[in-house]
Amino acid sequence: MLPIALTLISLLSQDREVVDGAAAMDRARAALGTSEALERVKTRRYRGKASWVNLALGPGTFEEVFGGPNKAFLLSEFEGFGQFTLGAIDGLVWEKPPGSIQVKRGWVACADLRQYGILQHQPWREMYASAKLVGTDDVGTRLELIPKPQIAVPKDSEPPADVLWLDPQTHLARRLEVYMLNESGAKVRRVGIDYAEWKSVDGIRYPHRRMLEVQGFTLRLDYTSIEHDPELAQGVFEPGDEVRAEAAQLPEVGKPVQVPEIEVQELEAVHTAFIRVKSKPTDLQKTFTVIFPEAWQKANAAGAGPGTVFARFHDQGPDEFDLEGGVVVEKPFTDSGRVKGGTLPAGLTVVAWHVGPYHKLSETHARVQAWMAEKEYEGNGPPWEEYVTDPGLEPDESKLRTRVCWPVKQRADK
Repeated sequence: MLPIALTLISLLSQDREVVDGAAAMDRARAALGTSEALERVKTRRYRGKASWVNLALGPGTFEEVFGGPNKAFLLSEFEGFGQFTLGAIDGLVWEKPPGSIQVKRGWVACADLRQYGILQHQPWREMYASAKLVGTDDVGTRLELIPKPQIAVPKDSEPPADVLWLDPQTHLARRLEVYMLNESGAKVRRVGIDYAEWKSVDGIRYPHRRMLEVQGFTLRLDYTSIEHDPELAQGVFEPGDEVRAEAAQLPEVGKPVQVPEIEVQELEAVHTAFIRVKSKPTDLQKTFTVIFPEAWQKANAAGAGPGTVFARFHDQGPDEFDLEGGVVVEKPFTDSGRVKGGTLPAGLTVVAWHVGPYHKLSETHARVQAWMAEKEYEGNGPPWEEYVTDPGLEPDESKLRTRVCWPVKQRADK
């Protein structure tokens, strides 16, 4: 009976005013500041220091600007890597890491907009239809937040609820898990945010440290300043021509990606910055995790303009691959340490698009080789793969796009 008695005592000693999820969320809202203080602020700007906990990148800085619902601009910059910008305006959400762009709008962008709303203390009832109090665990008081259907969502495409943990004593957020859709709406990506070091600024409480978890990587953000209604540069929320152009090409949600046929092209040579290594086939992912960022950082620091990452396979034995991996660059790269400058060759090349998981790339290579034999071509140098889609931005493996290239020549016996 003692464990049951202790449980009852614990339950009875809790604040009995919090009887459901909505009450808990209202209490959390009140903990941020008075209604007058919260409603007075129209724009916010946060600045601070950024660092990756488990990724080999140098220290960085960040700036985040919010101008109310559907208006956000976030910029981070890391030593040796360059700028990473994100934003939202008029229902368009975009991400722009060095060398790539991702855009989305409509119902697939709602989770991103909710995340930006939470960062600027947007009233929870504007973002969520309801809040369900689940219970208390090691993190805190757990709630499931049901997104508000502000935009029509296709049948059978409802995303999971967001999950929020509150501190039982202060009622402030400890952790949020947001399940964001990719631009096709086909699958969700979990983003976890931990909040700490809450402090008051002009009568409004803010976390002064956030830990952002995305696909196994953790980014730490330490705030050094929080400004209310600062003077902003004109057009700060405007994403720019490149993002607008990409948005104009957005396919309809659910429209299948068209896979071009295998074809022969006359390619021009392109410059690269690469590292040549040997790797077991089972260690390829681990190897790429090391050499791609290293080559990127060196190329970016040299002003070479790094772009798409690639791997070129000089030998593919059953137990070991001899390969070079790195980035395509805009300008010739001068050797720096083990990162070397090179080229992907010009000439007659069989090109095919692989759309899907990386572990099925061997099937596309087999299809290319069969096509080459049928068309009476033979290999004329090591093949390579260009990983066009950033898997950090596209968690749905079925949407990953890889360009497979085989240098060829006509068979000698023809």
